[in-house]
Amino acid sequence: MASKIQRINISIPKHVADDLSQLVPSGKRSHLIAEATRKELQKMKILKVLKKSAGAWTDANHPDLKTIEDIGEWVDTLRQFDERRLVRLSSQK
Repeated sequence: MASKIQRINISIPKHVADDLSQLVPSGKRSHLIAEATRKELQKMKILKVLKKSAGAWTDANHPDLKTIEDIGEWVDTLRQFDERRLVRLSSQK
């Protein structure tokens, strides 16, 4: 399904517009601007979620992960779980 296109009017600094005109062919400028804007908006959304969830993880909630050694053991456990899962998945083929 093709996405709908909406035309908008924006203002950008002249030197940016000049660079855009010099570096990007006329048929590809909207795509470049849309993609760059999409990426920046994605970053903004992620930062918003991170700020909202800041403080959710505390030592009091996770006393088992206070030291670097505890974290290393937890990571090793996750990796072992993934390895076992991959073995199971490959044996099902």
